[in-house]
Amino acid sequence: MYALYKAFIPLLSMGELQKPKQIVDQNAAVMCLRDSYIHYVNKLSLFLNHEEPGLQVPSLNILLDLLKIESIYLTTSSGAYHFSNNHFYRIVEGLIDNENFNEHLQTEFIDKYWNKYDDLRFYFLKNAAKIINLATNSGKPKDRSGPISKKKRTNERLDDNKLNNLMENTFSILENLRTMPTDTSEIKDFWIGHPTPGRIKNYILQFFSWH
Repeated sequence: MYALYKAFIPLLSMGELQKPKQIVDQNAAVMCLRDSYIHYVNKLSLFLNHEEPGLQVPSLNILLDLLKIESIYLTTSSGAYHFSNNHFYRIVEGLIDNENFNEHLQTEFIDKYWNKYDDLRFYFLKNAAKIINLATNSGKPKDRSGPISKKKRTNERLDDNKLNNLMENTFSILENLRTMPTDTSEIKDFWIGHPTPGRIKNYILQFFSWH
């Protein structure tokens, strides 16, 4: 896990693992490296749901380090603040859609990240809302017309279990919130780095819309 992390870090920081705008922009070797990196991230995401905390906790830390490195590269290369939320969305999903969200993983995320960094807190709330909304099928009631097959009843039970798990894990994170800014001047701790002046105003408005 850590050996691959050290191997991918310099490539990620130079943008070598970014998806090319056109396939012809990358040679076969670089594309193979990118595929390997995607496979690595997928495996780490799966480890978040592993029953062994010794795999869960380092996977969380590595995934968040990768988030920072990728976001910093994109911010630097584009000249505008960028938070790689597609990557972070998978982390949030791995945390709340988790049948093994134990004390070790929960404490690591809450104490080290959730209660410390304003940007992670904001995007967590945004992503969790989207994930739960998708699980509830945008709030649409289930179709109860006609007879219900055994397969449909089983699928509905699975959906209900998934939703209950999402809600319980999300609530367990929310109830451990120990810091919340009450003024814009208090929004100053960022995992990715401070947004540019033009970005911070919009960021603040969005932040307080979730408060």
